[in-house]
Amino acid sequence: MIDGIGPIRPTQGGKGIEPSSKEKLKEKEKIRSESLEIGETKKVEELVRMARDSEEIRTELVEQLREALEKGIYVVDAERLARKILEEWE
Repeated sequence: MIDGIGPIRPTQGGKGIEPSSKEKLKEKEKIRSESLEIGETKKVEELVRMARDSEEIRTELVEQLREALEKGIYVVDAERLARKILEEWE
């Protein structure tokens, strides 16, 4: 007993305090974000593998793209991409 307060008792079931809904949501978002990063990394690794296995490798371009992806600064020109897709269909 401490100064008449009484004995210290463990929390119920030894679980402690349950996290709030906000904390649970933040944790779920963190896990989701990490999962997306892992998925994106696997896609990039697959593309790099395909590039390495290709007979015609533009090494300098591949390296520039790899660096841009790693730095998170790679931007897709949607209009140019659409034009190239349409050219392939013609």
